[in-house]
Amino acid sequence: MRGIKNIVGVFLFVAIFALGFIVLKPITTSAGVPVNFCDVYINLIANPQNGTEFTFIPTPGEEFVLSVPGDTSQNFNVPINGSLLVTEIVPEGWGLFDIDCESIGNIDVTLLENGVSLDNCGGADVTCEFINQLTSKPIPALSQWGLIAAAAVLGVVGVVFYSRRRVSA
Repeated sequence: MRGIKNIVGVFLFVAIFALGFIVLKPITTSAGVPVNFCDVYINLIANPQNGTEFTFIPTPGEEFVLSVPGDTSQNFNVPINGSLLVTEIVPEGWGLFDIDCESIGNIDVTLLENGVSLDNCGGADVTCEFINQLTSKPIPALSQWGLIAAAAVLGVVGVVFYSRRRVSA
């Protein structure tokens, strides 16, 4: 009986030891090289390409500026199980049309109003494109044009009456 307990104990020890190696095995590339971070690329796409500067604020990190034409990409190395939040400050007259992220590997991507949150990096490569469009200035509606015309007519009528009053006095 005692021999069976020893064998079971040794078997459990070996099983737990082997399981520890399986669970704690580092993430590797296809060549077997350990990966210690995720590569994150932030790309700017702007239409039209007029050189407007777009400011981005990464957390953690320092703000950076991208423009088209010009410097259109920024790279980050996010530690394994780390996270990165990137927010764009949209310039006046521009609109953030879309954010498109593609990843190869394990990472949680959450799209936000003016940015993206990348969490639980598992050795992935991520490319996020911030697509910006120049917004047009609104054209006044027909009722606004009518109000402008009425104000102009009243202004002309006022000037005419004022000049007649001055002539008769």
